[in-house]
Amino acid sequence: MTNRYLSLKKSNKLGLQMLSEHNKEQIVQIVRYLKGVSWDCCGAELVCDALIHKALEAEKGGRDLFETEEEAKQFAQDQKDGLKRLRFWDYFFVIAPPFLFFGWGLEGLLLLWLAPQFDYALSLGYLVQFLLAVFSCCFLVRLTVEKIGFPPQKHKAAFIVCVALYIIVLFWTGSVFHAVWGEIVFVRVKNLYMVLTCLLMGVVCYIVRIANYEKDPRLLTKL
Repeated sequence: MTNRYLSLKKSNKLGLQMLSEHNKEQIVQIVRYLKGVSWDCCGAELVCDALIHKALEAEKGGRDLFETEEEAKQFAQDQKDGLKRLRFWDYFFVIAPPFLFFGWGLEGLLLLWLAPQFDYALSLGYLVQFLLAVFSCCFLVRLTVEKIGFPPQKHKAAFIVCVALYIIVLFWTGSVFHAVWGEIVFVRVKNLYMVLTCLLMGVVCYIVRIANYEKDPRLLTKL
């Protein structure tokens, strides 16, 4: 069975290739901005679909989708409030997968190669750090995108600096939590088992996320 969200995303990717470079870039920047401030990937893809159709009509008349960058910025601002905000459980399916798969998963593979005898201890300190990372990531990334402004492409350097600072602070707080609560260990496991578990949990979270998008009523209304 075809997933409606993945079909929409594929359709948008093909539709963007039919547009002029100027219109394509405008739509890409709007979608990136909306995803950054709302984390509503499904809603952003629906906006992208609508913009592609408008751009195709505009190009038939020899016009651009937006005549000025200010018009594109105003449109993005108007659409932002109409997108869904994350509910409590959404955090675990939207923010947790990157931490599980790319963080403790792929990073763990590197650690496994560098220190094959390393055993992982799930302590209270690591658990607090993980929860802080998940919730602060959503809040701070959204706030950073909103504060840095539109379009994201013009402010890429500032965003990279903010992300680098976030990672540094996260590791520093993690070392503090480990020093305070690192002795309170819930379970010890071999690094290989921990890496495989994190990779599997990350994949499962991604699958659940895509499955939830499939049930989004906005997709049902569109199709």
